[in-house]
Amino acid sequence: MNKDYTFTMKICDNEIDQDNERFSSNCLDRLAQLFIGKAGYIGGSQLSKIVSVEVVEEEDRWATMHEHYKWLKATATIPRTCETEELIRQIELGERYKVNIGCAVNTKTCSICGNTDGRCNHKPGEYYGGALCYTTLDDPTQVYEWSFVDQEKKVSNLNNPRICEILGVEIGEEFTYPGMSCSFRITESGFIKCSDGDIKMCVPTLINFPEKIIHLPHWTTEEVNRAQNLLETIGDGELKQVGDMTTLKVDGKIIYLRKGAFPTLKPERSTTLSSIAKV
Repeated sequence: MNKDYTFTMKICDNEIDQDNERFSSNCLDRLAQLFIGKAGYIGGSQLSKIVSVEVVEEEDRWATMHEHYKWLKATATIPRTCETEELIRQIELGERYKVNIGCAVNTKTCSICGNTDGRCNHKPGEYYGGALCYTTLDDPTQVYEWSFVDQEKKVSNLNNPRICEILGVEIGEEFTYPGMSCSFRITESGFIKCSDGDIKMCVPTLINFPEKIIHLPHWTTEEVNRAQNLLETIGDGELKQVGDMTTLKVDGKIIYLRKGAFPTLKPERSTTLSSIAKV
């Protein structure tokens, strides 16, 4: 008698998700190979494993980006034990059908300008000339794991994932950490997104020492434009807020800007024009 329960599920597709990201068709083809053998979790327990993945293309359905809708259909197994009995029941009743995935990609393309190095000023989720800005993910390098979404918990904690409370950050807030080269943010699903891929080694550090987290300012569009204009006219320099004055140090010279030029910059804090303009 087979002691394993076998089922199928959708693990990802080429539609724009709630984080304003989408997988390219080529990315899905590669992910189909990388997901084979990967473990699935619920809570902190490893309860399932993917044994095969099929790329499904629906010719009578179109994705948002005017291409045929494609998704990955995974076949997975779960050992039949007392621990998994309730989970299997939920899967059979259709109560447990959504999953979250963790993977790393080499290429992230802005839909507005085609930039792939993350240095443009377009923000996913915002509209430019009537066009939605989103990021297309391609060239996957690694799949970490996948997990079942707890439907009830996801709804009740949608606006305040537990990890936000632990780290003391808000959903979507960008932050850094001493000694780490990348920046981070928490998604609405409670996952950590980082700029350079693998996050496994840094997560315990962030959780164990949240007092060291450096909160990065969320610059307004006006401030970004002002920084770009200053960069083009006088070059890069260090901005500093001292009292109600904003100073700009360029090539050793101090320039005093008008009051309120960069209101997001906190007193006694400094930054550079290039970091605001992200160039």
